[in-house]
Amino acid sequence: MPIRDPNNPNTSKIIMGILKNILPVNTQLAATSTSGTGIEIVYVQQKYKMVLGMADGVTVAVNMSSGNQERTCEAYRAYAGVTIIEVGYYSKWDTQIQDIDALWASLDDDLERMAANVESNDATEYGGTNHTISLQKITFDPYEGQFDVSFPQITLIKRCMKLIYNVLPYGM
Repeated sequence: MPIRDPNNPNTSKIIMGILKNILPVNTQLAATSTSGTGIEIVYVQQKYKMVLGMADGVTVAVNMSSGNQERTCEAYRAYAGVTIIEVGYYSKWDTQIQDIDALWASLDDDLERMAANVESNDATEYGGTNHTISLQKITFDPYEGQFDVSFPQITLIKRCMKLIYNVLPYGM
């Protein structure tokens, strides 16, 4: 059987590609980036590349990744789905003079801004392209468990937001 393109026109990678443009607006990501948009420090499933950039001096960055993906048969050859996008917002702690609570509060403020950016674009429309999805729910991870110790030589504080989207019915 030949390999075919996905039936779902809105895969998690497509959604994350659109979110990359929406999330950083009016956040410290945009304010501290070289472009002024923050887009270059929002990564899509590239945590290692993000950490390398942070080791070279970037103090905040976002890495988006796919959470659980579900697809349900709604009718003969018609499916709907639920897509979870995890937005990990990172701050480099080892070169900061602020205490951890102040850094976390700053991440929290920016995540609230990012949530508002997404809520304002609940159909995840960007640049005139409307995608057939709808925002179902936004969740935030708790204050505890805020360190990410996956990489030696760098201490990162992390705050995570999950965006849960309904992918409206599509056919095969």
